[in-house]
Amino acid sequence: SYNTVLSCLAKARRRRQAQELFKKMLKQGVRPTVTTVGALIHGHARMGDLETVRALPPPNQSNQTLS
Repeated sequence: SYNTVLSCLAKARRRRQAQELFKKMLKQGVRPTVTTVGALIHGHARMGDLETVRALPPPNQSNQTLS
């Protein structure tokens, strides 16, 4: 799932790849969940990139899962 891959990329400090995957996900019409945005926040914040954290879109508040 997107969440799993984004989380792994964040933990590996590969924020650029995580951000590219996130953009691809959005282009495909997949809405981010709280878990998705949380993984990105974690990765960017670990690297001190708070500007990107502030620019992230709000998560989808429903309990939808990502494929």
